[in-house]
Amino acid sequence: MRLLIATWGEPATWKAVRYRFGEEEQQSCSTLGIIKKVINPDRTIVIVSDTLAEFSKEVNTCDERGRLINQNVKLRKFDYYGVLRFVKTYIAKTLIAFQTSADDIWILPSVGYFPKITAKGNLSDLRYALFVKFFDIFENLLKEEKVEIFLDITHGQNFLPAFTYEVLKTVLGILALFVKDVRLTVLNSDPFVASAKPEFLEIHRVIDNLKIAPQPYGYYSKRYDFIAPFGKGGKSFKEIRDKVDKIKNEIRPLMLVDYVPAFLGAVYHGLPLLLFYGYLEPAYVEKLLNTVFETYYKNVEVSKQNGKLIVEKKIRLRPEVEVFAIYGMLLKGLKGKYPFIEEYSLFNRKEWKNMEIPFDSLEAISRFFHFSEKNKAILDKELTDFRDKVKKYLNIKGEFDWTLLAELNNNPQNREKESKAQTESKRKESNTIGNEERNFFAHGGLNMNLVELKAENRRIFIRYKPDSKHILNWAKEGLNQLS
Repeated sequence: MRLLIATWGEPATWKAVRYRFGEEEQQSCSTLGIIKKVINPDRTIVIVSDTLAEFSKEVNTCDERGRLINQNVKLRKFDYYGVLRFVKTYIAKTLIAFQTSADDIWILPSVGYFPKITAKGNLSDLRYALFVKFFDIFENLLKEEKVEIFLDITHGQNFLPAFTYEVLKTVLGILALFVKDVRLTVLNSDPFVASAKPEFLEIHRVIDNLKIAPQPYGYYSKRYDFIAPFGKGGKSFKEIRDKVDKIKNEIRPLMLVDYVPAFLGAVYHGLPLLLFYGYLEPAYVEKLLNTVFETYYKNVEVSKQNGKLIVEKKIRLRPEVEVFAIYGMLLKGLKGKYPFIEEYSLFNRKEWKNMEIPFDSLEAISRFFHFSEKNKAILDKELTDFRDKVKKYLNIKGEFDWTLLAELNNNPQNREKESKAQTESKRKESNTIGNEERNFFAHGGLNMNLVELKAENRRIFIRYKPDSKHILNWAKEGLNQLS
């Protein structure tokens, strides 16, 4: 799949110029048409900001003098949804005028003081909104064997190309965990100076066909409020937050503040068993993020002051929007590749004591970590040792109920002669104080004093001890805290 993403600023003032890309040349006010002709993308996305809104604006029809004629777009509804509709209509008509097209127009919340509009808010909202936009299309990208992204930053409004590139690199690192071949090409034309009267502007491949390496996400959030107050006035923040809190509370007792960081840590450190404990249904993530943005949009005030359009955000997005969007991408990827994860997840089983994961399912999901040679070596050895120990135990004793792996290391015939105190003494001796957390990571989360197994109908099942919830805190060690 080839995906073309173009960041745009204000196209009203763009002038017609001759662009050259490879062997092709084209006269236009934008690079988009010629790039589409050369690379033939399967999907095209244009990214703009909400600061393009005005009460009324004419579309640049891009004749050779770049003059404006009466292609008027008007603000029809005086709220933020009306602002978004205005910008979408304006860009759609501009694309037609430039004789090109896009499959999607992403409009991001922005800030700035301009002649006809003032937009107040938190500029970080633009980044967080961009992560959610990529979350929305992530499932479609997962279906592909190869994904090629072309990012054209020729026209972007200063910070917009920078944020888009930074967010895209993070998202593609996650995508590469699931899609074998992910490529990135960044395009930018020569700068345009009208007085120089250039013969043509060359479109450069600034980054050309870079293969993206798999990269787990290295951050977590210590809280999951998603929104915070911004500015003054408006409804009480508690009233605003109620709807978001209601969706959050649907998943008790799986508290986001505990299980999302643990899941992200499991991916980061190579802890396959813990994936089953931190998994949530991706549809829940989508529902919560949709609720966050519905709340955000409804709390943008649109007014008129001294002839200018004023767009003022009354709440801001928090960093956990980014974290949760990445978490959702990982959930979508794992569910698509290993659909059994939902059936055996804590989200489905509700309590730690109900967890019962088939050993062959753990072996299957462990292959997800083969992008790392270190994780592959650790997990292959641990899982092979597990099978060998269980087979020996089965040959001697037959089926057995939940038993700590440390106890399986003992010959069952000898273990029956030992007192419970002697067995516990050996277990503690094998786990010197201060080493338990180190062993947790050294064994891929499968160290013998935390993992229980049982054999039933010649099948092996595995889980963490029900009283091992402290591993949730261990798992996020090494991740950087965003909030």
